[in-house]
Amino acid sequence: MRGLLRMRKRLNKHIKKIVAPVFAAALLAGCSMPDMSLTKDSFEGDSEEMIGDAGESLSADENIDATKEDKGTSSDSSADASTVADEDSDTDDNKVPVTDIADIPIYKVISRYDTRRSDDDNKTLLLTTSFSSVMIIDDYKDEYPKLYEVLRQRADEGLETYTSDSESMYSEATEHYESIKDSESPYNEDEFPSYYNDACDKVTRSDSRILSIVSENDLYAGGAHPYHYMVGVSFIVATGETIALSDVLTVSEDEFKKELKGRLEQQFEERESTFVNPDDYLSHYKFSPDPDKMDDYTGEDYETDFNFYFAYDGVHVFFNEYDIASYAEGSFDVCFSYDESLINDDYKLVDGTGYMEPDDIASYKDATYKGADEMHFEYDDEGGTYSSSLTLVNGDSRDTLDVDVDPTILERGVYHVYTGDGREYIYAMCDDVNDLEVFAVFDITGGKVKAVDCFYRDGVWIDIDGDYEGSAIWTNPEKILLTNYGVGLGTFTYLTICHVGDDGMPVTDDEAYAIDDVVSDEITVTMAVPANIVENGEDTGKETTIPVGTVVVPIRCDDNSYIDVEADDGTIYRIYFSSLEYPGYINNKEVTEYFSGIVYVG
Repeated sequence: MRGLLRMRKRLNKHIKKIVAPVFAAALLAGCSMPDMSLTKDSFEGDSEEMIGDAGESLSADENIDATKEDKGTSSDSSADASTVADEDSDTDDNKVPVTDIADIPIYKVISRYDTRRSDDDNKTLLLTTSFSSVMIIDDYKDEYPKLYEVLRQRADEGLETYTSDSESMYSEATEHYESIKDSESPYNEDEFPSYYNDACDKVTRSDSRILSIVSENDLYAGGAHPYHYMVGVSFIVATGETIALSDVLTVSEDEFKKELKGRLEQQFEERESTFVNPDDYLSHYKFSPDPDKMDDYTGEDYETDFNFYFAYDGVHVFFNEYDIASYAEGSFDVCFSYDESLINDDYKLVDGTGYMEPDDIASYKDATYKGADEMHFEYDDEGGTYSSSLTLVNGDSRDTLDVDVDPTILERGVYHVYTGDGREYIYAMCDDVNDLEVFAVFDITGGKVKAVDCFYRDGVWIDIDGDYEGSAIWTNPEKILLTNYGVGLGTFTYLTICHVGDDGMPVTDDEAYAIDDVVSDEITVTMAVPANIVENGEDTGKETTIPVGTVVVPIRCDDNSYIDVEADDGTIYRIYFSSLEYPGYINNKEVTEYFSGIVYVG
């Protein structure tokens, strides 16, 4: 477990499903596209990493040629779409292997963020960019080597593109800014429309069969309006293979288009609009588009593939702005439920499997919306930043939990938890003090709200000693990764893998926890330390002392009585503490009497 704490590969084949319709529709509509590469990039150098939203855009120039080779020409080549998935996979035809729910990987999101301002005295904000990409945490890369490599390559390519395209956007923004500043009228900073390129990799389905990711993107590059688009990509967890829509469906392409057309026409009608030339628009979408017809976006016979993703309610096929209608019409999302016969059984949800997903639950102060039908939070306005209680309302049912609430925090961290046995809970992050995140737990099984309790998570990144540090994602109620701080040998971070208990609170069966991030660089023994020898993670009962001069690294703890350390000669020792409270005591003596190099933070 040691190392557990430690964009998107814009799969080129998915770029065309966005770029082709966008450019074609924009040109037909008389809109001009910015002179730039619309792709997710990453800043380096002074870029700031953060947990949060991410930015990516479309590379109309650099990525299209590569797409031609990666695209594939038939649904049978879905395994080849991933450069690291073995051709000899465990799949038989469309049979999707099901991994034991207890063994499925834990995912993380790596993120980058940057802000650019003008070089003059005005320091005008010119550009903000962000990027994120979903990966497997390092401790699962040996169990899922193919999926790990697919996601790593996706992240690497996304970061590379993010860097180059962000530089391009910065140049465009600077040129635009200078043209405004040098105009005859006095310069007003408010006159400059800051550019932005933001994206967020969001897991839409994660279970023992499928990992599905949607990259949501928001882009503004000085034009008449911003552009929002999504790109979906899905993988078989066991093999890392990219999933093709033709594998998911039991009907032919023509039959699918007929059904899709009807549902799209219904959505247009609900918007009091009309789906103009539906057959013409849909004729360009193919299960297996011809690579030779994917470059000419303005050609009458250009081809592209369907943009889709898996969610917990079904398979979604979506069309971004400009894809099949004008910008004003917006985007369209058509859901095909898993209980429909056109969905291949191998891609449906696994019975008895729970899941966790972010939820957008509104919050109001002073019970302003008391009696509102939709589920929402209420909190009292006590004349300051914080409230001392949080109420969850669901129709006529409500309950209150006494907990400090920062409304600005509440808006960014709410999870809806569905257990495999039919229970439902809401986890709401309601406070964040010195990276200590507080989550309120409400039981909403059957629609009735019951306040449960609170739990804590240290808001630290995992895998921080590698190249892909990031924030853990909660997708599985059987594997909730919680990070915590310890102080027995200086400050360190350890983590626990929990599951949703009978009352809805995270509980763990682990007796010891992996330590990853150790603040102290070199902990050296200055007075012989009483300890026991550890073999295979167990205390052998062999009492000894750690010699003076030995350098040790904390690797494991039980958060109660001991810390296991690895010496520079590879020996593992278990040190029992009389107290693990700050600053840590061994035989009632402060640890600083036994060690040098101890560092505390926070």
